[in-house]
Amino acid sequence: MPADLRDLFEFGPFTLDAEDGSLTRGGEVIPLSRLAADVLIVLLENPGKVISRDEIVGRVWKTSVGGGSLDFQIHQIRQALAPDGNELVQNVRRRGFRFTGTVRRVQRHNHQIADRLESIVPGGDVGDVTAPALQRRSQQFIPIAVAVALVIAGLASVAAVRSTEPESLRIIESRALTQDGPPALGGPLLTDGRRLYYSRIEDGRFLTMPISGGDSTIVFDSASEFYLTDPGSGSEYLAVKRGDTGRFEIWLIPTGSGVPHRVGTLTGSQAAWSPDRRRIALVTESQLKLADADGGNVADVQIPRKGHVMNPRWSPDGKRVRFTLSELRDGLASHSSLWEVARHGGEARLALPEWDPRLSICCGVWTPNGRHFVFEVQREDLRTDLWARAEPSTLDAWFGRAPSVMPLTSGPLSLSAPTVGADGRTIFAVGALKQGELVRWDAAAKAFVPFLPGISGTWVSFSSDGQWIAYAGYPDRKLWRARADGSERRELIGGDFDLDGVMWSPDGRWISFRSRMAGRHMKIFLIPSSGGRPEPVTAEDRDEGIATWAPDSRRIVFGDVPAQFGVPSGSEVLHIYDLQEKTLSSVPQSEGLWTSRWSPDGRYIAALTIDKEQRLKLFDTTSLQWRTTGAVHLNSLNWSRDSKSLFYDTEGGSHYFRRLQIAENRVVEMTPLPFLRPVDGWSGLAPDDSPIVLKNLTAPAVYALTVESRR
Repeated sequence: MPADLRDLFEFGPFTLDAEDGSLTRGGEVIPLSRLAADVLIVLLENPGKVISRDEIVGRVWKTSVGGGSLDFQIHQIRQALAPDGNELVQNVRRRGFRFTGTVRRVQRHNHQIADRLESIVPGGDVGDVTAPALQRRSQQFIPIAVAVALVIAGLASVAAVRSTEPESLRIIESRALTQDGPPALGGPLLTDGRRLYYSRIEDGRFLTMPISGGDSTIVFDSASEFYLTDPGSGSEYLAVKRGDTGRFEIWLIPTGSGVPHRVGTLTGSQAAWSPDRRRIALVTESQLKLADADGGNVADVQIPRKGHVMNPRWSPDGKRVRFTLSELRDGLASHSSLWEVARHGGEARLALPEWDPRLSICCGVWTPNGRHFVFEVQREDLRTDLWARAEPSTLDAWFGRAPSVMPLTSGPLSLSAPTVGADGRTIFAVGALKQGELVRWDAAAKAFVPFLPGISGTWVSFSSDGQWIAYAGYPDRKLWRARADGSERRELIGGDFDLDGVMWSPDGRWISFRSRMAGRHMKIFLIPSSGGRPEPVTAEDRDEGIATWAPDSRRIVFGDVPAQFGVPSGSEVLHIYDLQEKTLSSVPQSEGLWTSRWSPDGRYIAALTIDKEQRLKLFDTTSLQWRTTGAVHLNSLNWSRDSKSLFYDTEGGSHYFRRLQIAENRVVEMTPLPFLRPVDGWSGLAPDDSPIVLKNLTAPAVYALTVESRR
């Protein structure tokens, strides 16, 4: 606790009790979580002084994990202090937070109540008091006693209400259990209470390690064809295996002696036991089914939305199954949400109907006592944090209260794939500090070499004179500008912008980019290259593709984004926007095309077909005709400076750099990209037309996070 337990803080009409974290205004209790109260106490102890983020996190959370989103707690405090919350708790840019009000600190003494009772009934020998006097004194005391009783009853009712408030969780310690970690997880972390289990994509192995850390051992190798999906109590694994028909089958694998056997005729890619081992939840072909442990009595779950179902998890009491539904949005982006259904099936419903639809939530697990559900949240900058949902109590259900949620981490680590230990006091998760390194393809050395040391970003765009670069930072997703040698680095846009598609105009005056700042849609924005206020190009309420410039720096071309990748709706076309006339027109015969790039000489507009092949087509701006090329499965494409070639990397299982020679319509193989794992699938060109990518240097590790619960 930051403050003396006997302290009361009085400011304006408010009083904050440091002992129990209760906030009142004129005697009325104002709802405020214990975590938010602790943050407010730190500020009240130092009125008028700027307290840094690190100091607040260090005093309240006492861990470097981030402890529960300081910004979220500040938001809660401002709401509680409304309508003056924003003025009382100020955000001092780049420095921290400051409480601006006048604070009076009051010492509350232990004998305070006894002293008041003594003043009401002075000490003395009651036996010396005559009967009439005693009667008069008792008559005088009755109203006072009633008042005291009412006060005590009121305090008791407040205490009863407070006792129904959900427990808040916070992380007080973090520890890495692995140093090199799993290179890439093929699924969530699992535990049987004694050991952790995880899969590796790179070699198909399923590994296990003690929950206290240590060496990993192999459970299944790639030759076994089994994929562990529920370790149970450690005596028998629930696994899936691809059958002769190509479908995944559900199997039981004894850990000791015994022969693996299939569970009835059940098929599915994931499965999970109920706590009593009498029911199985399984995922099959984007559906959720519930069945008996022997494979019988199969019940379908009706899900109101279409999407990919994954990560079914039973509640500790076995009454519900909660799962993740992943939906395609904005063409390529996958948005996920949490759903739940009763034990015997029926129609599923959203577990968090009031959740911010811009943030994806995924892959959760209950605490053993069933009071909380821990899940991961993907922010718009693609970092994942851990949150918890406090499960509603009986009183919450009576009063129709919505479930409360609380952040557990807020960076800098990106934490995902949570599971909870048997004691309920430890959350295990995969943590990664996102890092990247720009590399350039050196054709002479036939290798990728470091490029622009110190710059970590994607969508690196060079000014026409080659003197400047603009790029989207990684992992901060902000817009940065720097000299071509990396010096004079300057942040042009920070805050809530989630950037991609950075392009410098040929005349050097403007930088275009895409962002979600306008809402859930990706919109094109322009900002002066010297810095300033970004403005959206159009007022259209739809997703806009990445924009590229015409040589005159007056026009840009961009395409519509299909609602589902590879599936055109019939309405997608390429657009040309004239910045001077502020007019929007369509490229002739561009239906069913997107991902457009204007050549530097203005002769061609390249675009991709909206289908599974992603074929490259060229529009001749002089003849106004389209022609098909031999390039297919394109991902990111870039024109050479002389407009004679298009460089691109491929999407799909085989990742290569290739070059299309425009005049000959010939595709030239450059190099495979097997181990680079380029960040965000982006590639670009250096001033000499050599390909550049941001190499992913992120090295994940398994973390043990110690959790404290309190009201």
